[in-house]
Amino acid sequence: MAGGTMVVTATGSALGSALGATTVSAYTSSDKSFRIEKVRDGTGTPVIFATGFLTEGLGGWTGWQPLVDQRYPDSPVYQLHWGSKELKDLSVLLVDAGVKAVVHRLVKAGAKRGGKALNLPGIGWALGLAGVAANPWTVAKTRAGMTGVALGTLLARCDEGPFVLMGHSLGARVMVTAAETLSTKPGAKKVEEMHLLGAAVNKSRDWRSLHEAVNHRVWNYWSAEDDVLRWLYRLAELTATPAGQAGFTSKFTRISDRNVTKNVRSHSAYIAHVKLATRASRDNARPHPGA
Repeated sequence: MAGGTMVVTATGSALGSALGATTVSAYTSSDKSFRIEKVRDGTGTPVIFATGFLTEGLGGWTGWQPLVDQRYPDSPVYQLHWGSKELKDLSVLLVDAGVKAVVHRLVKAGAKRGGKALNLPGIGWALGLAGVAANPWTVAKTRAGMTGVALGTLLARCDEGPFVLMGHSLGARVMVTAAETLSTKPGAKKVEEMHLLGAAVNKSRDWRSLHEAVNHRVWNYWSAEDDVLRWLYRLAELTATPAGQAGFTSKFTRISDRNVTKNVRSHSAYIAHVKLATRASRDNARPHPGA
């Protein structure tokens, strides 16, 4: 039941075209952990969630269930498993006190020098201190993009839907890529709405394709106290600001920010401390003063 067979069975889908079959088969052969697991039956809108890194025991259905049940108590729920090796390497890096101290010192130095110290050619040299052969951030980010394309390709050929897509950290990046992939497909929209928690994506992009992919809203939950995004993302991405740390502040009406700084004080705290927005919720796009 590994790889593509598990995915097709779990989503009740047929791959359809030869191109789709080739794309997904190639991906599942490169990521042996890729599968979609049905964790609950239900009658509502199907929910698919994807974890990121630093979830520390919250990466499975037991950790996500209270969050999902707030908003979708009657929905069938699927967990997307992906990038096991890449996420493990990245988590090992981020719990290494030596590397965190190096990154923290760089941020402090940048603040003292008017931010000039942040203009670095990535942080591959610092990441290497963790004993990982390749730059784990870049590898995991690339894997997230590939996973999103594969998921979007599958959902485009699925009989179910539309779906609610949920993701934390790089799992949110997976879901954003999946939605953008689906926005290029003909036919009815496959995404009802999205919930992004601490999204590891760049806020400064033309997000029209994401806006057009959903029937209702993309809810983006961001925290100015998310130090992993503030330190690692900005350094690794050459000072780019992540949407999970400052909001999208997008002009597109179907992309809405929710400032959860008051309750979410770390990158791992979203799942346990966020209350999902409802159809009646209002936007909150005002940036935090420290963002």
